[in-house]
Amino acid sequence: MKKRPNRRSSFSKASTTISSVCEMVEARVVLSGSNQLAAVLTGATTGFGEVEYRDNSGDRNFELRVYNAVPGTYDVTVGGQVVAQLNVNANRVGKLEMRDGSGGGNSGRISFPQNWPSVSAGTQIQVGTVYSGSLQPKGEDSRIADNVTARLTGANGEVLESEYEAEQEDGNVTVRRFDLHLRNLAPSQQFVLQINGQTIGTVTTNALGSANVQYSDRSRPGYSPFPAGFPVITDGSQIAVGTVLSGSYSGTPVTQVPITDGGDHLHLSLFGTGAMQGQAVYEAVPGVGGVVRRQFKVEVWNGTPGASVPVTVGGQQVGTILVNSKGYGKLAFEDGSVEKPFPANWPGASVDTIVTVGNTLTGAFTGVGQTLSPLEDNAREAYELDQTLGLQGLTSLYENWGGRGEKWLKGKGNSWYFITPDGSFYRWDGKPGANGQRIAVLDDSLHARPELLHEAEAPEVVGPDDRLVRAEAAKLDRELNLTSAAASTTNWGGLAEKWFKGNGQKWYFMTPDGTLTRWDGSAKAKGTVVGHLDDRFHERPELLTEAETHLTETEKAFAADRGLGLTTVRNDLTNWGGENEKWVKSASQWYIIKQDGGLFRWDGRRGAGGTRVTTVAKKYYDDTSLLVNAATAGTAEVEAALDDVFVDLPDYL
Repeated sequence: MKKRPNRRSSFSKASTTISSVCEMVEARVVLSGSNQLAAVLTGATTGFGEVEYRDNSGDRNFELRVYNAVPGTYDVTVGGQVVAQLNVNANRVGKLEMRDGSGGGNSGRISFPQNWPSVSAGTQIQVGTVYSGSLQPKGEDSRIADNVTARLTGANGEVLESEYEAEQEDGNVTVRRFDLHLRNLAPSQQFVLQINGQTIGTVTTNALGSANVQYSDRSRPGYSPFPAGFPVITDGSQIAVGTVLSGSYSGTPVTQVPITDGGDHLHLSLFGTGAMQGQAVYEAVPGVGGVVRRQFKVEVWNGTPGASVPVTVGGQQVGTILVNSKGYGKLAFEDGSVEKPFPANWPGASVDTIVTVGNTLTGAFTGVGQTLSPLEDNAREAYELDQTLGLQGLTSLYENWGGRGEKWLKGKGNSWYFITPDGSFYRWDGKPGANGQRIAVLDDSLHARPELLHEAEAPEVVGPDDRLVRAEAAKLDRELNLTSAAASTTNWGGLAEKWFKGNGQKWYFMTPDGTLTRWDGSAKAKGTVVGHLDDRFHERPELLTEAETHLTETEKAFAADRGLGLTTVRNDLTNWGGENEKWVKSASQWYIIKQDGGLFRWDGRRGAGGTRVTTVAKKYYDDTSLLVNAATAGTAEVEAALDDVFVDLPDYL
């Protein structure tokens, strides 16, 4: 007889031996300093330039790009020293790159000259006498005081993920956020949490060895206020959870891939010398049958009311923007649209394509850092804001009503909000103009596409732990017998929560971060936390109420085999009940597999009757030994969670 493994075995041990990997989860630069500098060069014409300078322990790289400049040769001056010459070609584009150890003439790349000056923040860069600007720390944002993260992995699969961020809001008020996620620790145990040796409190794991701790100075669903005396966390700060996990935070940035749907998603800010500002958006996405569907949009704000401004793409005038009374104007093209067709002379948009608006604004699609798709963390925060504030899409966004290039959204209770071109999101104070309290710093792509905010979806979480989350959801649903409540109950408690009913007429609610709580019957959304999933399950409650159907066939078979303790195949009993069924057995219970894959717990009566447990793939009916000896379904933690799905022990009740 096959011995059923202990369903808690993978959570029963703790270890003080760990490996530590620290990573950034958001592409923001820490203020502690950077050896990366950048500048935007502007002048009296619609041409502009971009400069990047990096110095990695003496390994230097200098890159200069100039767009929409008059063709010719220009001196490049750095810190008052002429260091090179730049050639601008007939397409009005010039490129220069210097790198230590490069030979002259290598695709425009040259070595640093001997008279290269000392470079730091504030160093002036000039191209001829036309374009100039000063170097500044690349991506520096004075709103970000600290942004550090830690990821720790224990020898027995314990996982710690944590992020700490502090932002300088309007009025120089520091607003903090702290996230700690623990997985695969010993279940239902309490651990002391320490930061820099200071005890912050205790954290208790749930039945699957998971726990979340979330603090925020700003009201956010699923977060609690910071406890008194919470320490400042910086690069190198230490975190420890009992004696199981310990390690340090890191502020070293890494590249984070934006969320996209495939195809091209480009967002271009337009540079200019006057009051008018603008942006251009271009998307080319494969559709049905592989046909590419294109969209192009140019927006301007703070323009002269009533002005008619030509738009040129790749040297071709493609249309005209009419500026309205608020200084805002837009030109848009879309494949398949009768009202907004692409013009016959559309030149296309590719690397180095220049966009010019009137005589004051210009930009170029470089293909670098111009994504229209927000980073994952910004998408999550947009989702939280949408759910909490009840944001609505409006037929008119009242663009530039307050003169800041802002776009307006309406929320619950007739509250108004606006987002500025840099991604700052404000609650309007009701006074004339675009004024109010900034409540979030988002990605500027959300200004270009406000629907990413007022129609925000919970980003998918894909990774090695996704199987564990789905297994926990199946366990929760099976044990609590959850069904979704009416949509009218959403946000009853003011946390943007969604409600479920379970066994014994008990009520449960889930906040946007995926925390499931058993309601305590009070007049608020309060109670006992019974599970931590993720925000997908709040966005799509059916992922929880139909969780078992979202397991893979291998996972369902493994869960049935281990959870029911199947041990024996009895092919000699095939069709004993007259339904061409097949029979398998545990140590104390008979089960039936029918031709449609239905797995039933036999009721002990004559025939093939019983209670349906689950449905498995047809191959497990064809060969029942595959079910009784189901293949591995992942890590030990995933298998332990799947083992729990069909075990009638009340972890969550």
